[in-house]
Amino acid sequence: LVHREWKGSRGKIAELSTLVAEAATCGDKEALSIFAEAGKQLAEIVDGTRKALKFNDGETVKISYSGGVFNSKDTIMIPFKEALEELSPSYSINEPIYSPVIGAALYARKLFKQSAR
Repeated sequence: LVHREWKGSRGKIAELSTLVAEAATCGDKEALSIFAEAGKQLAEIVDGTRKALKFNDGETVKISYSGGVFNSKDTIMIPFKEALEELSPSYSINEPIYSPVIGAALYARKLFKQSAR
């Protein structure tokens, strides 16, 4: 469905994820399992990045998050945190300082300064 009919449409996927989040909030077991799996996959991405960046074992790794899935708050944060704790006790999860829009603007500024050199 996502690939063939929706052709990867982020908008349609976001709409569906909102419905799944609502179902999870109402206690739907299948929806909760989707978020549990998503939390594990996000944690694996973080852990893979930690390993690629060669953090030492036991070294605190400060992380943050952004994206629409995190609008579902505890529905994703609880399985995400639990999965991270299983992978390593070294993660320190921090709320984002800025919205994604500000982060994008800061990154664009950085790129502009680099290209101006």
